[in-house]
Amino acid sequence: MILINPVAYLDSYPLQSELRALGLQLSTTAKDKTSATSNGSQLGQPGLKKIAASLKSFTSYGATPAGLVKALNSRMRTADLPYTVSQAGGPVGDPAFFFKARLVSWSPLQGSIGDAVATDVQLEPSSSDIALGQIVIADAARTASFNSAVVNLGAVAAGQKLYGVVHVVAASGTTPTLDITIKSATLVGFGTPTTRVTVPQFTGVGSFWIELPGPVTDGFWRIDCVIGGTTPSFQFLAALGIDS
Repeated sequence: MILINPVAYLDSYPLQSELRALGLQLSTTAKDKTSATSNGSQLGQPGLKKIAASLKSFTSYGATPAGLVKALNSRMRTADLPYTVSQAGGPVGDPAFFFKARLVSWSPLQGSIGDAVATDVQLEPSSSDIALGQIVIADAARTASFNSAVVNLGAVAAGQKLYGVVHVVAASGTTPTLDITIKSATLVGFGTPTTRVTVPQFTGVGSFWIELPGPVTDGFWRIDCVIGGTTPSFQFLAALGIDS
């Protein structure tokens, strides 16, 4: 796989316009379990899972859209920022990793004389777990109510969770509103869906983390979006996934 057009979102900020490299590492801390019966070999078992995300970006100070420096600086001491990354441009069905993050560190000013000013960003989870899901609503501006396509995520077993994330990166109009519900059904035709999650109403930019414990026996899922107001427009992306 060639990394050509990745996308990344932190809270309500889309990072891809300045993005030049990204990384995501999952690991476990090794715990020694060497015993007298290990025949002289050092043995270990996995401990806690560790998740670390990084990205390299060019630095921007602009106001439209809000510059990267301003976006990161205002979120430096904020936990549980929804973070989403997808490697192939964010179309519907594209795999996506997402978790609730905090900024570990960032360097707002890097580079030699004559270089484009760059920054490095380090993120780690502040709560919950990382989810591997898929893009259900691609990043685009929308002015009218609509439903996503039905996706076959499968059932959520007892002990599992449905995870999801919404990133609203732009909003305009007079008193615009965006209401989102996550629904499931037993059949792909979605004849009798059940509302599983009601997302708090958006009236501007922002983000929301979705976490629904199982069991849910339905296997088909959809995101319904109701847009209201006078000449409203919302640009946003949404993803869903079930932990393994």
